[in-house]
Amino acid sequence: MRVPLTPIVLTTGLLLALTCGAGAQSNLTLPPIDPPAAPQTCAAFAALVKSQGAVVVGNTPQTIQRYVKDQAFCAYQQVANPAWIALSDNPQCFVGYTCGDNNDSGSGR
Repeated sequence: MRVPLTPIVLTTGLLLALTCGAGAQSNLTLPPIDPPAAPQTCAAFAALVKSQGAVVVGNTPQTIQRYVKDQAFCAYQQVANPAWIALSDNPQCFVGYTCGDNNDSGSGR
């Protein structure tokens, strides 16, 4: 008789409990982790995008933007569009690209 396999999803708390053993405290509290701040200068921000390949920045979930180093960091059938943002030392800083839909209508451009 075959028994169907059921996938198991481990939460962080369950995973900690399993790895720490039975003697661990059950009310483990982890400190909040603040994301690192984005660099404030043009050169530093562009260098971060180039070194990481892709950087996601934003102050709220409604203002999130992903900047990428090049087309290779975009999803299939997306295109890399040049991205300029205002930073403290340069109001029109080229930081890399954003990924967007390919709106090419086949015009050969």
